[in-house]
Amino acid sequence: MTVRQTAETGWEWETDGRFYSARAFASTRNIIWSSWRMTGEGPKFEPGFSQPYEDFARDGAPAAFATPDEVLLALQTVIGAADTKPKRRWRLF
Repeated sequence: MTVRQTAETGWEWETDGRFYSARAFASTRNIIWSSWRMTGEGPKFEPGFSQPYEDFARDGAPAAFATPDEVLLALQTVIGAADTKPKRRWRLF
């Protein structure tokens, strides 16, 4: 299994002819999970979903996604960094 980082907070991997991706979005505090198979007509996407950071921290990755340890650790790092960043404060003058 080869893991490829596709963005600062996004990864793809392939297992048994099925491709997977996970991407964390700090602005919404969600991880978007996607999967697809390549066919002669191009990719055939399967149902994906959005998982809040809190649910991932509590429950881990969805079992159906066969997520490699490398991706799990990277997502935990992204979430940890998001939780330690100071919140922006807006001032209106």
